Amino acid sequence: SSWISTQSTGEGVKQSLCQLRDSLATCTPTARLIVICGLPTFYSRERVETTINRLCCPYGGLVEGEIFVPSHHFPLPPSSKDEQLCKGVAVLQLNCFEKIKEVVEVLQENKFLKGDVSGSNADNNRAYCVVTLGPDLLCSSDNSALISSAVELYATHRLLTHEGSLNSATETLLINIFSSCPGKSPLSKAAYSNTSEENMLCPLTTHYEDDLVTTINTIYKEHGEKVNPDTEELYLSTTGFLSWATDLATSRPVLLLRCILATGHDLQYNLLYPVDSDYLNKLNKYCHPEVDKTIVRYVNRLCRSRGVSSNRIFPQEILMTTSDKSDPGLVPLFGVPIEYLRLRFAFLQVINTSVAKHLLPAVSLSTVDLAPHSIGSVLLRGRNFLFYDVKLGYLNFVINSTDRRSGDSVPPEIIFDPLTFVYQTERLIGNTITMLAKQQLSRTPSSELCVKLAAGGDPIFPFNVKLTGENVAGTSGSFRYFIWLVAQELQSSSLPVLIECPSASAGENKGKFLLAPKNIDYHDEALLLFFGNLLGIAMRSDVPFAIDCLKPFWTRMIGEQIDFDNDLRQSDIITYNFLKGLKSLSTETEFKELVGKTCPTHFSNEECCPGCPYKFSYSSLDGREVELRAGSPLITWTNLNQFIECTKELRRCELSAENMIPLIQCGLEAVVPLEPLS
Repeated sequence: SSWISTQSTGEGVKQSLCQLRDSLATCTPTARLIVICGLPTFYSRERVETTINRLCCPYGGLVEGEIFVPSHHFPLPPSSKDEQLCKGVAVLQLNCFEKIKEVVEVLQENKFLKGDVSGSNADNNRAYCVVTLGPDLLCSSDNSALISSAVELYATHRLLTHEGSLNSATETLLINIFSSCPGKSPLSKAAYSNTSEENMLCPLTTHYEDDLVTTINTIYKEHGEKVNPDTEELYLSTTGFLSWATDLATSRPVLLLRCILATGHDLQYNLLYPVDSDYLNKLNKYCHPEVDKTIVRYVNRLCRSRGVSSNRIFPQEILMTTSDKSDPGLVPLFGVPIEYLRLRFAFLQVINTSVAKHLLPAVSLSTVDLAPHSIGSVLLRGRNFLFYDVKLGYLNFVINSTDRRSGDSVPPEIIFDPLTFVYQTERLIGNTITMLAKQQLSRTPSSELCVKLAAGGDPIFPFNVKLTGENVAGTSGSFRYFIWLVAQELQSSSLPVLIECPSASAGENKGKFLLAPKNIDYHDEALLLFFGNLLGIAMRSDVPFAIDCLKPFWTRMIGEQIDFDNDLRQSDIITYNFLKGLKSLSTETEFKELVGKTCPTHFSNEECCPGCPYKFSYSSLDGREVELRAGSPLITWTNLNQFIECTKELRRCELSAENMIPLIQCGLEAVVPLEPLS
């Protein structure tokens, strides 16, 4: 993080700023716009918007979920009660440029949008088409006139109110653009045409159809004013500039929108990148490792929702939505200008590309404990700055590099009859597929399970699964079925490995599991080792192993310590709230009142109520009563803090599972090296 902070004000930022500007040549603000023409005019706006949003959602969705569908009052079909009907066109902006071809294909093939629905009054004269726009909001298509009309309606919608004046967002942006020009208002022609990098008036006017000098002369002639009556020189005030913009927005809205985009803004009027060096230096106050780590987590989430890798997300696609701004996990990004977030993301892309290409393939992480100043150790400490797909690529590289099965070896095989287990939801431990597989693989060396990452139409798995009585070509289906069955057994009461977290009984984290706390014996050791083997087998097979464990399990598996307060709240909300309530007591009177509600005889000489929770014992995660002190004495105001600490220690030991995690790690490491997982 210190190296990244050092690079933040040097060549690293310059390189990322160049990359950010270069990416605009491929993904302009208008490149993610899609225009749909020929929509059935008897559809309501709501139905059209709902359908388009549903179709685009699997591909990353739309920017803020917005769709521009102009409407008009139209004679209604008898079945419709909605007065706002679609005018036949729609304009939408995708979140992800990488998915635009797929979205266009889906929209083109949708029968509802095309009007090919039985019983509908489709207009056969309509020409349904879905097109994308170029950098200048232009499109070469057979329906160019209709598309141009739709784009003009969209530009008018972005710029003007229904009354024909500039909307507040456009007016504020234009005032900021005008104020960026060096010099005081009103501006002379010389100040207006200043080519300094902070002056956004110059690129705005340069993008006008005429040359710069002619355009400036026209603006000053029509909207300028004399400041000094002794001279004929004209000056331009903010009011005059807004008047020129209003006239242009009314007559040629597409041109004004094109001019605004040329100043380095997107369609939401956010800056795409810091426009000048002084402003960039001011943004350095936001340079902090936590900001970069949060950007990485945020981008990982975007990659999952859009189904793309981090290097296929363009910096200008980073946009903090309304829901993002209320996400507690993104607090370090609150208040950070969006143009700085885009710049930092471009910078992190440069770092990740270099690390993935030059460092990870050549570095070993197996000796980082012995060499704390090695490159591997530095990478391990900076892993929170690496995107998920970079880490996954390294894991796949290591898996393929540690293939130990010889080419002429016969793959191990597991044989079982699937009909034996069809109707048995709960089985004895000795009658489970997991124990059957463990027994059949007991004589197989772990090296025989170490194969390359399964890929292709006929993948090679660590072992083959043969279902008796089935004649199925290939091994993929039976292997996936086996993995699914084993995952189901591990999360059932048939095997003493996992238990559902206590928070599930309070309605939180239902279906989430933890390791079942126990004093393990020889048979438990063997089962936990095989559980680790199965995790490694699933990784090499590239098959989802559907066990849904809570964070403490995975944290310990990669050798890190648990975050006790957070993990306790997620795992056992009942205990968390119970201890929190006890800790909030400030006087002995409050303590006695609280205890008296549950156990009235607690402080008398009489025998305590059965099941009284205020004794030095507490239930384990699997429901067993555990003595926290010998004899389980009653809790008093004097020893209350000791009881709280003893209960916390009990849960900390159970969540850390120090006696079980090393065994699972050992089983996993026999199939997949642990270092890439850390």
